[in-house]
Amino acid sequence: MIQVAKTIREPFGQRAKTWLRNTVPPFRDLRFWTIQFMVLTIEVTHVYFDDKLLLSDKSELYLLSISIFLIPVVYAALNFGRKGAIPTALWAFALSIPEIVGHSLIARIGTMTQFAIISVIAIIVANRVDSENEAALAASESNLRLLKAKENLEIYIELATEAQEEERLRLSRELHDETLQSLVDALVEIAAVSKSENLESQKPRLSRIHKTLEEIIVNVRRYCKDLRPSLLDDLGLIDAIDWLAGALQERSEIQIVMKIIGEPHRLPPRDELLIFRIVQEALHNVERHSGATYAELLLLFNDRTLTVSIGDNGCGLSPKGPPAETGLGLRGIDERTKLLKAILTIESQPNRGTKITLEVPYR
Repeated sequence: MIQVAKTIREPFGQRAKTWLRNTVPPFRDLRFWTIQFMVLTIEVTHVYFDDKLLLSDKSELYLLSISIFLIPVVYAALNFGRKGAIPTALWAFALSIPEIVGHSLIARIGTMTQFAIISVIAIIVANRVDSENEAALAASESNLRLLKAKENLEIYIELATEAQEEERLRLSRELHDETLQSLVDALVEIAAVSKSENLESQKPRLSRIHKTLEEIIVNVRRYCKDLRPSLLDDLGLIDAIDWLAGALQERSEIQIVMKIIGEPHRLPPRDELLIFRIVQEALHNVERHSGATYAELLLLFNDRTLTVSIGDNGCGLSPKGPPAETGLGLRGIDERTKLLKAILTIESQPNRGTKITLEVPYR
């Protein structure tokens, strides 16, 4: 389904507050005070020539001298945007008020018109500068987010590669130590039976061969389920997690209690697989590193989210941080959580166990 993004405009009051915040003068910048000194110099020069009667109301140079204020005002706009342009224009106008009052009506109108033109030009330039600065800032933030996403992707690829190699090593060892050795034993037994002339006496050996082959079949099925549990595809997340918990309880002394609250329903296959892998990794940490005797699995189905929690009564995480192997597993959990756009919480205290909570939004 295609979702159309709608542009939501800010309320007028909020936009006005934002606009006003962008007009606070940069008092700590020396360049700003240099511009204000330039304005003061222009006004003092104007007053001096006016006192010397070189700039009368009828002089063409009278309004031209007012136009010189455009230089510092525009310069402030280019350097500081509205923060510099508006205060500078107001400063120039405030300095000119005594002089404006002392001249004829025509001179006043001309001067006010000049200041209005200067202010409009300054605001136009300042708005353009502020827009470009905001666009540059947005681009910079986007680049930072992109760089962060790239770093996270590289970390995830590294974790995935390490996890694959670790899983391959584990399967290789189990195939060598269990399956391959069992096949060798069965082959030796079969060779001994084939050399015997009295088949009736070989029934115990045939029974052992049969048992060995059954064990091999069970182990191969377990390896297949570890690689991709068919339960997840056939029956769903709950049964797959229940199988995980049952398998762990069978091969260890850890008592596992699984609770389901709410009305269960299927999630997208990708999400179910990610959740399954997170639970699998969490239970793996419980088995290998926690020293726990009890663990609890909770699946809470709400209207908008699925909450999965795995808690144990083990040794907890060290204040110095988890061991390297456990830390790698937690990083894998964190990366899968990001793919789910979920919220991950880890609570742990030394000798009081660890609790991992995953809150997954429905899609």
